[in-house]
Amino acid sequence: MALMEIHNIFLNRKNNIIQMLKNQEGSIALDKKHELIGAMNEIDLVLKTLEYYNTNGKRETGEINLLNNPVDDREPLFSRLFKGKKD
Repeated sequence: MALMEIHNIFLNRKNNIIQMLKNQEGSIALDKKHELIGAMNEIDLVLKTLEYYNTNGKRETGEINLLNNPVDDREPLFSRLFKGKKD
């Protein structure tokens, strides 16, 4: 699955959560509402990470454009992202 597809899936999930919170404002229990907001924040983090590697990561590290290119099966994703970094 290409990273752009993953990006779109998470964006759709975030939008669904936003609509759920808007449409059922009074009927959602407070603890469930906080869980949904937490999930939305986690989704935002994933989206921002993908967007970072699509823009800044390409300019700063010379990596390929991850969101517009399918994942290369020859080399694992995290190997390409952290190429050259040592523990």
